[in-house]
Amino acid sequence: MPDKHRLHMNTRPAYPSVPRSPRLLDQLGDRLRLKHYRLRTERAYAQWVKRYIYFHGRRHAAAPSAAVRPASGPPCPASAICCRRRRT
Repeated sequence: MPDKHRLHMNTRPAYPSVPRSPRLLDQLGDRLRLKHYRLRTERAYAQWVKRYIYFHGRRHAAAPSAAVRPASGPPCPASAICCRRRRT
């Protein structure tokens, strides 16, 4: 007989030790409800936000991006050529 009081892997404890800030989609829903948007609009906006997040690799905005080149690296010769063409 399975234990009724065991927590599943995906459930959170009822009383977390550290209070968490509301998640992004929860904040979005709260803001849209405050502005009296329709439920269908709220769902559409939530889907857009999810698509945007997944498209950009689910990384936080404060995390450093791998696509950004370090400032101390040598300049790209192709960009130098492009810059010279733009100046003239």
